Amino acid sequence: ELYIKIAIVLLVTMIGVKAILIDPRVLGNYLFRGLCAIVEAYLIYWALTYFFARRVFKFPRQTAAPLASGISICGVSAAIATAAAIRAHPRIPIMVGSLVVIFAVVELIILPWIAMMFLSHQPLVAGAWMGLAVKTDGAAAASAAMTEALILGKHPEWKPHLEGWILNATIVTKVFIDIFIGVWAFLLAVIWVTRIEKRPGEKVSKLEIWFRFPKFVLGYFATFLIAMAVGSWLISQYQAAGLSEVDAVKKA
Repeated sequence: ELYIKIAIVLLVTMIGVKAILIDPRVLGNYLFRGLCAIVEAYLIYWALTYFFARRVFKFPRQTAAPLASGISICGVSAAIATAAAIRAHPRIPIMVGSLVVIFAVVELIILPWIAMMFLSHQPLVAGAWMGLAVKTDGAAAASAAMTEALILGKHPEWKPHLEGWILNATIVTKVFIDIFIGVWAFLLAVIWVTRIEKRPGEKVSKLEIWFRFPKFVLGYFATFLIAMAVGSWLISQYQAAGLSEVDAVKKA
């Protein structure tokens, strides 16, 4: 898990460098996709999964909430954070995590081929789909790499302009979803204490947000900003030496 998080943090260096080389509107498009992913995962998928778990499968709340988080948000990490926030039995996040990992393996094999067949004309959408559908970080990145290889193999003429961007779309989508795990766990804890189980006198510390927050996300943003800063500094140095903006960007 540590190696996977480090790899994802390092991947963002590519995004930071490419953000200097491309139209800022493309970077804005990526950020917009990340915000859409937050709305989809937390406000739509979570609510639907919880509803079906309760109404159709008749699961108790302590099972339905971690299951909804594991399926809709970020797999094992979200299931553990949610179960801890609502004080569910320890076996529940283990069961949910096992299911998520098993399905992630299946998705890793199947979804890239489906994306290539039906979404090759929308490659960034295909990448964002991997980030939303595959619920473990490592499997999501691997499925994105497979999707990119398949789509670029189908359209080799796109490779000079698109290489790396499908993977980037997946990573951005995944990290944006990860950011709010701590906040979501805190909100669920407050709802459980004040509404569902009504524990008199008990309060939920706001530090729970920090405790549940996936710390590797900080490394992600730090790496992005460092890459942007170094790239921008190199470009300014080359421009000061008399190179045109285009040549300075290429040189950097």
